[in-house]
Amino acid sequence: MGFQIKYKTLMLSIIIGFSIIFIIDRFTYNVWPLYFTKATPIEKDWTATTFFIVGWICGRELIVSSSFIWLLQCRCLMNWIFENKPNWLIVDDIMIENNHMHYHLGWAAIALPMVVHTWLVFLPLVQGVPLSVITTWWRPIDET
Repeated sequence: MGFQIKYKTLMLSIIIGFSIIFIIDRFTYNVWPLYFTKATPIEKDWTATTFFIVGWICGRELIVSSSFIWLLQCRCLMNWIFENKPNWLIVDDIMIENNHMHYHLGWAAIALPMVVHTWLVFLPLVQGVPLSVITTWWRPIDET
């Protein structure tokens, strides 16, 4: 019959491929800097370096995953793929496969990185840096 690939395998390969490309881009060319132009994540403090590296990876993963999680529930994309699929693409029940990928992409590639990305702010506490709670809308460095 020749080369054949399941739809789910193809989509997971595309998602992982785009994730790798976006993460490598963040550490090299940074084509999409999002107004954050720090050139290197390396700092004197290991907690700051860890914060930048893990934060950059999680941030790029969230960009890719949030785009694909929307596409997986787009009925137009499902219909177009099913009606125009090439002979080498095996599509069983595209709606069930998309729902399954949507669910797992949601917890594994959006929820988990978001929790890690958010809680990294507290990493300096490991070194004994005191926790400062600011009760105003102004940061201490802002003019009052």
